Amino acid sequence: MNTHSVPPLTLMCLRETVILLFNRKDMKKCLHELGFQDPHGYVDCIAKRAEDLASTLPIPVSVKNELMDVLRSMTTEVFDWYIKQKYLISYDFDVISSFHWRSDGTIDEVKTAQALERRQDADIASSFRIACFYRLTPD
Repeated sequence: MNTHSVPPLTLMCLRETVILLFNRKDMKKCLHELGFQDPHGYVDCIAKRAEDLASTLPIPVSVKNELMDVLRSMTTEVFDWYIKQKYLISYDFDVISSFHWRSDGTIDEVKTAQALERRQDADIASSFRIACFYRLTPD
């Protein structure tokens, strides 16, 4: 019996759209500059920036509303991930593009850690801490 359910296609598409928004250069800059002291302010600011971007998309209002719900959820996921990792890595490089997302809209922490550990632009101390924390082994 398979207990892993597959989300509806619409939800998967919305999540993929949010990932594309996160990977835009201006969004990456916004995510990096905001810092992570105030979760509500962080989520609201990202949601506002994405809402401005989403308003340019040629999609119905009802779908835009769903997109914003998914965006807020995934932005909270990004914030939570950063809080968990704040002592492991320096954020002097683009972390967002290394995220590996699951179909349920959560970050796959192990695959993301593997991707971050392999980054050439990450400092060696961050790579070492990530490898130790996640018990990563060489390929």
